[in-house]
Order: sequence, then C-alpha cells, then structure tokens
Amino acid sequence: PPLLSFAAEGPFYTMLAAPEPMAPPAPETTAPLQPLLASPETTASPSLEPTAPPPPLLEEDSLCRHVHPNTNSPKMLHVVWSSDISQIEGMMASVASVIATTSSPLTVHIMVQERYLVEFKERFGVRPQCHSSLTATGVLIRMHRIDMKVVWAAVPQINESALKVRGSPDSIESYARFYMHLLMEPAVAIYLDADTIVQADLAWMRKELLEERKTIGFVDRNGVGMNAFLSQSNVCKLPFADWSALLRKAAYNVGVYAVDLKRWAEKGIAQRVEDLVDRHNKCGGRLWVGGSQPPLLLAFYAQANVTEQSD
Repeated sequence: PPLLSFAAEGPFYTMLAAPEPMAPPAPETTAPLQPLLASPETTASPSLEPTAPPPPLLEEDSLCRHVHPNTNSPKMLHVVWSSDISQIEGMMASVASVIATTSSPLTVHIMVQERYLVEFKERFGVRPQCHSSLTATGVLIRMHRIDMKVVWAAVPQINESALKVRGSPDSIESYARFYMHLLMEPAVAIYLDADTIVQADLAWMRKELLEERKTIGFVDRNGVGMNAFLSQSNVCKLPFADWSALLRKAAYNVGVYAVDLKRWAEKGIAQRVEDLVDRHNKCGGRLWVGGSQPPLLLAFYAQANVTEQSD
C-alpha cells in the first residue's frame, strides 16, 4: 500500500483497549550517560580547589538528568508532543495517559516556543536551568526549544475563504513536527496531538514500523479522502500523474503516527514538505485547504518515483 496504516477502523482513542494492570518492568542494565545531542542551555560546573572533596550529590540533582538511564535499551519508547500554552492542560493529561500505559523505558519529548519554556518547565517539574527531568518512576521528560525561523518555511498560506469556513486549523507549534529530526536522536518516535488520551501501550506502533521498514505509519480513519483537502483540479500544477487517483487516496489522521527519524532525515522529507508549502503559497494558497495535515500526506503521496510513495 502507498502508506503504512496501523488501524483498521475508528479514531485512536476508541480503537485502543484499556490495558490490563501490569507489574513494573524488570530493571534493565543502566547505560553510561552520553553527551547531549542538543541542549538549549548549558550550566557551567563550579571550580573546585585541588584538595577540596567532591560536593555531595543532592537528591534534587537527578532532576537535571539529560539522558535516560536506559537510553540504549532496544525497548526505549520516544513519544513527542508540540503545543502552545493554551493546550498545556490537555497535553499534561495526554502525557499522564502515556506514562500510565507504557511498560517500556520511556522518554517524553515536548517541543515548545522559547517564550513558553519557563511555564512548561514549571508545570512538568523541570528545573529552570535544565532542559530535562527524570521522574521518580524513571520517565525522562525533555524540553525542546522550537526555532521559529526554521519552522516558518513549512507554514502554508491559508486563504480567507478557508479561514471563514474552518477557522485557523493549527497552532504554529503543529509545524514543528516536520523538524523532530533536528531536535532528537535518530530513533523511532510516536507523535501525538496534545489532546490525545492513550488507553494502551504505544510500543506496538514502534515495533510494527520497524518490522515494516517504513518511514512513517499513520492511524487510519475511514471515510476521509484527500478530496476533502485538495482542489478538485490540479490548479497549482503539482507533479502528480493521476490527480483523480490522488483525490481518492486516504487522508490519514496525522495527529497520531509513528516515524523513523533516521529515515525521515535521509530521505529529506522536511524538504519535500517545504517544497510543497512553497508551491502552495506561490499558487495563492489554492493547492489545499488546511494547515499541517495536507503537506505531510502529500510529501509521501505526490512523488514521481513510485517506490518512494510506499514510505
């Protein structure tokens, strides 16, 4: 099929069954701490006299852990959110639902604009001078500062008629999902919209994507096609051989998906999105209706090379 689909029917939160109570996972071998991949801020270490004993390790210092103690575990689950301050309550509920249903080692990634970092850190228990925190239950929570200069390249023009009908479809943070590969390690990640409540372990999505050797796997939603987002004729001259066939393709739910960030970077998917957005904007915003969903789907659908459409 053109795209890997993880669900046969229904929205994600109704599709997943409530989990059975699980025993705590067996402890895994603790890997040595690794250098940060990218740190929004660094803290200088205080200088010590040569004869001075090392300072005592305070319990609160664990809140500044930048790398998960089981970071090298093959079962490590990375789950990502991106939100503005208006969605913080919903995101906290979403994060809590993932923590409650995950049996694997878990790293929570939160992408946020710099102006909201202070409040997000406070609400998620991250010290002001740090960008991450290790919870008492062993979950690493990492804050990633969004570079808006980068994100703007993927923000499409939304024409006035679409705004009147649908309103503003996305917060600016929604477009940061195209650049997760710049903020995180090259792992498989699960992206969730801030209002998603999870009722079962997400590890199966990671496992299935790896087994299928795909770049991305969306959750299906029956009855919604690309014709709901695209103009009925190829007014912007998108290089797609059969426009009517494109209109019949599924418009997958992009609020929940698994993505291999290594493959994403290697195949230049972010550049595909930017090229599509540039074509859309130069065409007066007439290529699609909506915000971040159409360019993400088109980045995999609208390729001249048929082999790349199966990613």
